[in-house]
Amino acid sequence: MKRLLLLLVLIIFVVAQTGCKSTGAAKSVKTLPQVKKVAVVSLSVSDWGGSVKAGGIGDSMHQTMQKATDGLLTYTEKELAKQFTVTKASSFIGSKGYKGQTEKLTLTAYVPSVGGKPLGVFTSESRSLKRGDLTPAKAMALCKSLGVDGIFLIFSEWGVATGKFVPTNKALTKNIVSLWDASGQKVFTRRVDKVGTRVLGGMGYKAVTPETITEWTDTYKHSLVQILK
Repeated sequence: MKRLLLLLVLIIFVVAQTGCKSTGAAKSVKTLPQVKKVAVVSLSVSDWGGSVKAGGIGDSMHQTMQKATDGLLTYTEKELAKQFTVTKASSFIGSKGYKGQTEKLTLTAYVPSVGGKPLGVFTSESRSLKRGDLTPAKAMALCKSLGVDGIFLIFSEWGVATGKFVPTNKALTKNIVSLWDASGQKVFTRRVDKVGTRVLGGMGYKAVTPETITEWTDTYKHSLVQILK
């Protein structure tokens, strides 16, 4: 009986200690009064394991994917402008303070082209790109250089969702939005997955084409609206 009581006390103590360790992540961007002016410093879209750039889904898809990615940045900045003052990427894309913090894109992902220059990434590691990871020092340096209170890093993974009973495919995007503030803290991160409405083919068929790509861009947009609530 004494051992059981001691075990319960130990469990309560561990849970209490764990609960005291705050990650600093808010449940909503609307609960962050210190963040009023922001910039999207990274937005990347997965490349189906490199198959688009390799021509695996049709030679014309490279330009289609790039144009779609460019459009996602424009849409994202407009959505953020409903809640924040947004410093657009076009105003800092060529600045030394921004470029000096970025790394060469070595992963198979698309990034927006802004005035002929690619929006940066800050890692060469896939998991870190997806999670919007940064070092606190880089986050602080970027905020200071751009004159903002917070910076957004966004990742969208594109794939297909196959029905369990009827093996047909629909567009699927897995979207992760991360926000770092000027103190070098990741204060918000949220992932929302969305499935499109249009049936795009049977099992094993990657149905992204110039005609169907809006199924992916639209699910990204719907996810973003949900994330920013």
